[in-house]
Amino acid sequence: MGKNGKLLSLKIPSKIDKILAQYVCDRTHEDDFVFPEMKKANLKDAKDVFNKTKTATKKFNDNLKKLLKEMALKKRSQCILQDILLAT
Repeated sequence: MGKNGKLLSLKIPSKIDKILAQYVCDRTHEDDFVFPEMKKANLKDAKDVFNKTKTATKKFNDNLKKLLKEMALKKRSQCILQDILLAT
């Protein structure tokens, strides 16, 4: 639900299907959360939901930063390798 209490509808890009498929086996109910971090939240406690969301978001962002750093290192290594190959 949005902040005004109305249900939200999100269009899911087809590229996301593979990622979401990994979480399907963890579903226990039809209205279950997609990501396991929120399954532990007490939905009647707004502060708990907020904290779980905040923690999960930070974890995801930290993992994305690590991934981007690794990708940059690999790209830099490839560029160096290409420079070496071109120089010989």
